[in-house]
Amino acid sequence: ICLGIFLRVYQFNSLPAGLFMDEVNMAVDTKTLVENGTDQYGNRFPFTFEDVTDFKLPVYIYLSAIVYKIFGPHVFTIRVVALLASIGTIFSLGYLAKILFDKNKFLPLLAMSVLSISPFAIHFARIAYETTLATFFLTIFLIALVKVFRGEKRLFWFILGSTMAVLSTYTYPGTRFTVPVFTFLIFIISLFWGFEIGRAHV
Repeated sequence: ICLGIFLRVYQFNSLPAGLFMDEVNMAVDTKTLVENGTDQYGNRFPFTFEDVTDFKLPVYIYLSAIVYKIFGPHVFTIRVVALLASIGTIFSLGYLAKILFDKNKFLPLLAMSVLSISPFAIHFARIAYETTLATFFLTIFLIALVKVFRGEKRLFWFILGSTMAVLSTYTYPGTRFTVPVFTFLIFIISLFWGFEIGRAHV
């Protein structure tokens, strides 16, 4: 896990060198949003950001704008949201595995370790990629969903889960499909087998 975090942060501001096209567009939108309250096309506090080839959802760019306001214009500024989300996902995935399989003490550590050193995960932690942030929101949503179905502090977990679901769907469009699917699957598991029964046999 420590190795995975190190590989994410090592020379973070210079590797990979420069910015990809999507990152350039997000960096320009972030800069104009902080300085003028508009995107690069002059739309004031937009809900979607027009790109050269497509449209970007707002959450990643608005979070990057907060970082820009604090640290100013750096490569680090546009990428740090993905970095923090990637590191956070290591631990949220481990906790999700723990609450689903709490009789197996090895599985959460295995899940965290595999994600930590995954070349795919490391690569996308080092660039401004919205999916990395959406994945973090999705794992928190799944944790909250399991807690709600188990009846543990339902109001708190319902509010947190709902917030994460909304944030994920306005971070990357793919989660608009995965959130309902995971909700349905966990509901079916809870309805027909029950988490308590499942946990007893792990």
